[in-house]
Amino acid sequence: MNSTEIIEHKELGFDNQKYLMLQQEALTKRLEKFKGGTLYLEIGGKFLYDPHAQRVLPGFNPSVKPEIVKNINTPYELLFCVNAEDIQNNRMLNNHNEAYLDAIWRIMKEYQETFPVKFSVAINMVRDVTSELSSFATKLRDSQVQVAYRYIIDGYPDPKAAVGPLGYEKDEFIETNAPLVLVIGPASNSGKLSTCLGQLYHDIKQGKNSGYAKYELTVSQVEPLFDSVIRTYYKLDELGIKEVDGQIVFIDNMEVSHE
Repeated sequence: MNSTEIIEHKELGFDNQKYLMLQQEALTKRLEKFKGGTLYLEIGGKFLYDPHAQRVLPGFNPSVKPEIVKNINTPYELLFCVNAEDIQNNRMLNNHNEAYLDAIWRIMKEYQETFPVKFSVAINMVRDVTSELSSFATKLRDSQVQVAYRYIIDGYPDPKAAVGPLGYEKDEFIETNAPLVLVIGPASNSGKLSTCLGQLYHDIKQGKNSGYAKYELTVSQVEPLFDSVIRTYYKLDELGIKEVDGQIVFIDNMEVSHE
């Protein structure tokens, strides 16, 4: 059995409608904390189609996840993250025996067809803008896609390196207008978390009330999983941020002013 196959269960137990209701309630509640700003929602795992979840959760609809976003009556955008080094090396993805560039264009098309909304691309881990990266970015811009270069931060994730002129400050900023941005990627090491933090840095500097959450379905816990900022997965102090009354702020001498 390959990773894309689904199976026919003799007995069903997963309630897709309840799952949708719980996830939409959780997402709506999180969005209310960031009125006037943007919630950057990092998407983990398979989002458009999840055959693995279908195999281990009898009754799970592998196409149900996109409906969470489509049915909340909130404007949203997509921010697609790619790895500059993988573009230049055209890394092979083992899951599909597919070259990285081929996978990028295929997956971007699938997301754009599923979500006909504004689509932007962040090119992460840039050391130098090579001809390969420039060609990739030009092709996207010719299709009216906003593209941003985000550079390697020496010393990351040390907050002293990440927050400041040699960190997020030098990255190009993706202008967003929607209260919800889905941050997605084609494979591992796409830089989704770093992209979210960089966007938050610039938003907070502009005085916007923005925030972060992560969506990921795990077999051991199918309750709403819009987890509390980064606390569940990372040590906030190591990233130079903290949560105060549900709001994200940068800490110590690296606080971002609202000037």
